[in-house]
Amino acid sequence: MEPFNIKKINFFKKNPSPPPKKKKNNHIPATLKKEIGFIKKIINSPYFYFVIFTISITILTTYIPSHSLPNFEEGEIASSNVVAPSDMTIEDTETTEKRKQEAADTVLPVYSLDENVSLNTEEKIRDLFNSGRDLMQKGPTSPRIESLRKEYADKYGIDISSSTAGSLIQEGFSTQVEEDLITLVRKYSKTGIITSKSLFSSNEQERGFT
Repeated sequence: MEPFNIKKINFFKKNPSPPPKKKKNNHIPATLKKEIGFIKKIINSPYFYFVIFTISITILTTYIPSHSLPNFEEGEIASSNVVAPSDMTIEDTETTEKRKQEAADTVLPVYSLDENVSLNTEEKIRDLFNSGRDLMQKGPTSPRIESLRKEYADKYGIDISSSTAGSLIQEGFSTQVEEDLITLVRKYSKTGIITSKSLFSSNEQERGFT
């Protein structure tokens, strides 16, 4: 019988060794390697920096003048060639103003039509004739005539001359004269009445304006 050796008994179970890790696939496509190599070759080439330098100098000399432009007097002959930047503008102020004026002359004036003017004028006429007929009933004395003129001037800002007041008194402030005046106002209001003749600037009278 063979002697028993306790050392041969394994009381602890060994952990199984982990499987070997797979190496990552760091393979780069050949076409990409070729492109990267081509780019590196261009960057490392001295001609690349020469081209960049040439382009930079061209841009600077094209858009930035080499020195400030001298101040020339009108009619003076330049002592050297003058190179102006491409965005430089020299304005002929006299011609510009002339063209602006010509353009302004071709634009016709625009007027605002106030439709209430005719109605307000009719109201003033009727008010005058009503007051005048009251005057005729009381007796057209000089103080009363002056009082009527003052009242009308204060109320509407219209001054009735003595001759006009005399003519209206002779007519007795008749309704016929009143209606004739209103008819004339309506007639001329249709074509347009400008508040002042100083506003005529484009032959408005030939177009029917008054």
